Amino acid sequence: MVVSSGNWDGEFLLVMCISFSVQRIKALFSRAKDVGVTPGNFRSPLLSTESKHQNLSSHESSLTSITMSDSAVGDAAIKTRIIKHMNSDHQDSLVRYLEHFSYLPPSLARGARIADISLDSLTLVSGGIRTVIPLDQPMASWHEARDRLINMDKVAIAGLGCSDITIKEYVPPLGWDAVAFGTILSVLLVFRTPRNFEPGSLLYDSLLVNAPAAASFLHAAQPWVLYSIILIHIGEAIHFERSRLRHHSVPRWSWLWWSYVVSQFAEGFPCQRRFDRLVERKKADKAKVKH
Repeated sequence: MVVSSGNWDGEFLLVMCISFSVQRIKALFSRAKDVGVTPGNFRSPLLSTESKHQNLSSHESSLTSITMSDSAVGDAAIKTRIIKHMNSDHQDSLVRYLEHFSYLPPSLARGARIADISLDSLTLVSGGIRTVIPLDQPMASWHEARDRLINMDKVAIAGLGCSDITIKEYVPPLGWDAVAFGTILSVLLVFRTPRNFEPGSLLYDSLLVNAPAAASFLHAAQPWVLYSIILIHIGEAIHFERSRLRHHSVPRWSWLWWSYVVSQFAEGFPCQRRFDRLVERKKADKAKVKH
């Protein structure tokens, strides 16, 4: 077979072009391998840019999620502190909330505690009754809670006509007050029955045996003296309860309430004087804190 020189030259050029192309392809793959790009993970510049934007958006979303999570944890901690503080130190305010805003009587409002609080409502529990008090305007954040609760208490105090001084302690009779307490109780014990002025009783045989006229007079006066003392002191105790105990948020029927009522019944004015002095001392202490 005879091959012409023209055909040979064309075949030679074709072989040279194919060889050159193969070399260029090998060089490209070698360079891609050096920079860590394989056919499986190769991306165009456009796709690479989009991927960067997606990664950036994912990172920003993650940061936003973390920030929101931290904020929720912080809000929960503030909420817990508010509930604990109000229940332990300001139960008198909670009672006033129920009496004024929910119109609960003191007997049902007694022992009020916060069960839950949100930015737009306050949930209280007392006597097995769960009461939700909506706020006039929702709070923007928990940082408003302190001022909002203080203002609610001021409104309740004004509405109920009570004092912002709450009495939580009992002052017992001492000195002359103790003498007055003992004297009234002794008179009540002596005049509780007319038999104390009759022969055979301890009082008659020890003190009145030589004064039969006095014994006869006291025997006749016994019911008048006894019931007069009881009625007068009951009236004083009722006035004391309404004008002082209720006014200063002393829970009715509590041990503190009974302590003052019994003292007032037995002593009268000395008990009122001790109570008023205690109120003045509380006012002075509160004034010092403000300044």
